[in-house]
Amino acid sequence: MEFLNRISELLGNASGWLISWSSSPYAPLALFSASLFDSGALFFPPEPLLIAMATLRPDLAPLYAAVATAASVLGATFPYLVGRFGGRPLAERFVRSERIETAEHFFRDYGAPTTFVAAFAPLPYPVFALAAGVAHLGYPVFLVASLAGRGARFFGIGLLIYFFGPALQGLLEDYLGWATLVLGVLLVLVYVLSRYFGSRFERSSKDKQR
Repeated sequence: MEFLNRISELLGNASGWLISWSSSPYAPLALFSASLFDSGALFFPPEPLLIAMATLRPDLAPLYAAVATAASVLGATFPYLVGRFGGRPLAERFVRSERIETAEHFFRDYGAPTTFVAAFAPLPYPVFALAAGVAHLGYPVFLVASLAGRGARFFGIGLLIYFFGPALQGLLEDYLGWATLVLGVLLVLVYVLSRYFGSRFERSSKDKQR
């Protein structure tokens, strides 16, 4: 319990330090760096800084969202490439080949929505980027899904503050994680169900033609 409290305290201090950059002339650079390293390896969300910056300058909120999106997707390319070109031998040291092959089949069928949800919801995005590389998910698919997920997350924050003002700051800080997680899961369910019923309809049509 003490260890968890210590981790929570460290994260809180780091978040406060990050937010302190919001009024600095170097705030966009700090946001770019935080977004880059978060999706590349560090798992430390840049949203508090984005919210603080957008609250101070709502007129620039969409621009800040674009900076966070571009940097985040660029950062995620690193674990993806590590997985694509060197992750399989490393993964086989800890995971049986059969499970890796299962993951490859899964990413072949659901790689795009899985990447989207990992980029959109409060999930360890770099881990999923690494897994996508190991499973050899096509980079264009990974890129588009990442842009869609990260764009939806960051532009959602930026546009809400742009249109509705700083009054939303508290709500976003308190409920952003849960809201994006629920929405991400719902979108995946819609995708899976649409594929399931689409394949059933296709099989039914083929049976009738016979």
